[in-house]
Amino acid sequence: MTEILMKFASFFLVIYSSLSFSATADHWERMQERTGVPDPTGVHHVQEHAIAAYDSGDLKGAFGWFTKWAKEFGNPYGQFRLANMYFNGLGVAKDHEKAAAWFLESAKQGYRTSQDRLAMMYLKGQGVPQNFSNAAEWFRKAAEENAETNLKAEESNPESNVHSFQVTDIQTQSDAQISLAILYRDGRGVEQSDSIAFQWFRKAADQGDGFAQASIGEMYEAGRGTEQNVEEAYKWYRMAADQGDTVAQRHLARFYSEGIGVLKNESEANKWLRLAEEEE
Repeated sequence: MTEILMKFASFFLVIYSSLSFSATADHWERMQERTGVPDPTGVHHVQEHAIAAYDSGDLKGAFGWFTKWAKEFGNPYGQFRLANMYFNGLGVAKDHEKAAAWFLESAKQGYRTSQDRLAMMYLKGQGVPQNFSNAAEWFRKAAEENAETNLKAEESNPESNVHSFQVTDIQTQSDAQISLAILYRDGRGVEQSDSIAFQWFRKAADQGDGFAQASIGEMYEAGRGTEQNVEEAYKWYRMAADQGDTVAQRHLARFYSEGIGVLKNESEANKWLRLAEEEE
């Protein structure tokens, strides 16, 4: 559990700020082209005011507009932004229970980031009773959510930039996969299973996550959830180490120092140990 909290603590302090007001205008220009009707539902007016107020620092005003956006239009992105304001006490008194409730509304519509945030709240017992089973359920949804479904939910975000969304979505999905892997590895909220843990770590590792790559290396080295293979362990440690993962760098230093999976090489051992110390 500590590993999950350390890895994701910073995400609870992050506010997903807007990209630009011009992006909002572009979104509605595209909608008008498709429908032939400017702002057919009236939501454009609400979204413009919510985003403009937030960008200008008028958090109380933004809170009012995001509330309208979330409640009256049932917009998953608006619900996500409202949940963030409650969670961080922006423009309103901090209220984790209300934050969890709005993350839930957004998560039920397939918004992956809300699913991941709700899972973390269940994991830590913030705004909801601590429940590892519920945490695992929402991590699984965030880890498995069909990209098309999540993209549909993301289309409710007029600030969205396709490239930045794809990058963020991949990161959120890999974070959820790692969290689920750790729950399976430790048997929290799910039946303990090294093999399933290995599968989820591998999914995140294949997406380039250094933490997951280092974890795969450890499982290959120990023969947990897979057949023991120190050569494979070295390969995954090296991939993670090249990304700056200090745990993997220390493993590489040990491998070179002891000749595990590679020829002994004190020079290489010292290099990786020095890099780890510099990163920490």
